Amino acid sequence: MPRKKKTAPPAEPENTVTIGGNTWAPKLPRSFTLRQDLIIAIGNNPRRAAAAALGLCWAGPNAPGAQYNRANWDALQYGGQVMDELVERGIDWGEVYAAGMICLSKLVDIHVSEAEVKDAENFIDAPAG
Repeated sequence: MPRKKKTAPPAEPENTVTIGGNTWAPKLPRSFTLRQDLIIAIGNNPRRAAAAALGLCWAGPNAPGAQYNRANWDALQYGGQVMDELVERGIDWGEVYAAGMICLSKLVDIHVSEAEVKDAENFIDAPAG
């Protein structure tokens, strides 16, 4: 009897991005440094940081052509390029921002979780005194 192919369960709405009529689950970057760049960028320009997160987490069709390395590894420059491209395609900037904030939220969640695990691993009880 042939095996049935396992499929992933459908993503929860809060775990998906809808932009340009397509819905998909963001693919979070593995790089700690890349996530850190985006988190730091939030304080300087949240809209560009969100657009950068959207571009770097893009897992749907028609990904933006902007490339992070060609933006000199600058999250805000890259975010501006992603925003400009998507707006030029006719996607409302508010939709780009909302989708990007979902990605950014997921990045912050995973980043904080990893930091908490590291802190727990490095915790040593102080001697009783």
